[in-house]
Amino acid sequence: MAKAWQTRFRRQKGKVVLHVFTVSGMDGLMAKAEAGEPDARMLLRSLYDYLKTVDQSVANGVYPACVGCDIELHQGEMAGFGVLMPEAKNGIGLVTSFCEACTKKGPDSMACKVIDGIENETGAELTYMQ
Repeated sequence: MAKAWQTRFRRQKGKVVLHVFTVSGMDGLMAKAEAGEPDARMLLRSLYDYLKTVDQSVANGVYPACVGCDIELHQGEMAGFGVLMPEAKNGIGLVTSFCEACTKKGPDSMACKVIDGIENETGAELTYMQ
């Protein structure tokens, strides 16, 4: 049975934008956020909320998995992220993480893995456009 957020995700209107980046790209993202770029600020906020949730889960012995290969990620092993941001103000977005090996496959591979994971988790059909 679908969880409430999965149903809301499938039914939300408007576009969603996928951002994929590596930990090494965080400096540029932070610089843009500090300069006041709204998308960069929202990305960092989403990432902060995600990492806070991860910390709480880890405290309970539950670790995040790489969306690319399902390997369990421990402290210091997150090497990249996929952040799906809805255009709608009250839309549902998602944050995923990647291991180092999967980030080395490049942004297109990362984006495809996020899309595949979201489609499998929610039953939604997403279209990847660059």
